[in-house]
Amino acid sequence: MAKYPVRLATMQQVRDHYDSVKPIRGTNTRPIGCRGRKYEEIRKVDHNTFHFGMLEWGGTFVPYIIWEEDTKGIVTVTIMNGVGRHAHCMVYTFHDYFLPVSMGLVVDGGKQFIQTDRSDKRDYLPKGKSVGYDRKSDDRKPITYSRESPDKPWVLTSKPHLLPRKVVDKERKAQYKQGINDFVEWAWTMVPIIGDQYKSTREPRYDRQRSVGMTAHGGYKFMSLLVDPTSESRLDILCEFISEVHYNAPRHWDRELKCHVGENPITDPKKFREKLNAFINKHGEFTLIVED
Repeated sequence: MAKYPVRLATMQQVRDHYDSVKPIRGTNTRPIGCRGRKYEEIRKVDHNTFHFGMLEWGGTFVPYIIWEEDTKGIVTVTIMNGVGRHAHCMVYTFHDYFLPVSMGLVVDGGKQFIQTDRSDKRDYLPKGKSVGYDRKSDDRKPITYSRESPDKPWVLTSKPHLLPRKVVDKERKAQYKQGINDFVEWAWTMVPIIGDQYKSTREPRYDRQRSVGMTAHGGYKFMSLLVDPTSESRLDILCEFISEVHYNAPRHWDRELKCHVGENPITDPKKFREKLNAFINKHGEFTLIVED
């Protein structure tokens, strides 16, 4: 059976939908929509609380959307994202299909936002942090909306989450200050000597990157080779930098040459230093992501 959306607008519609879903035979599982996707469940906590969620590792039920209604008739919807910095496509699809009417999930630049139909403002929905193998212990960062009646707009009632920002670990980087300055000066003198030879490698590129610590968690190895004036790996590091800069340089189609061409992006000493500094921050793992 094909997956189909279940977009509800009021708490009464949630109650009615729950009552209309027949449990899977021999279980108490009530699929939100398609019965072939029984891991997408609707669960009733009490008459005024319903959880829309999915079964995850170890059979843990995670309520990604929580509907609640208080004694005054004010309805509250709490929304959560996945855990971990990687993409959570199943969670994004879940929200696309089951968020309340007039709410939508927006994915922009690798970040997720909730936007209501009556507002141009988007509210950042951060990913949670994994605490351990027990998914119930995960540190999730939900956002909450409330409204008094269906004819009124949803209002964000939780504290807005700030977008994550990148900062440089200046204290750790300061330990390599002299070595970095020496490498930058050496690299600037080597660029015209290397020319286009950076394209030829003595070994496959990934093997070369791994050997100089340019793969995950290789920051300390990368820096130890970069600041060592006797290390032959410095040339490999410089070639990787030049290759990366040329690969990311803007290009345009030349009708006469019938190919994409672009200017040499590292002829200016100031821009060269800026790009090399960013390259060192990345592969030396000096860049930290700060969240609220």
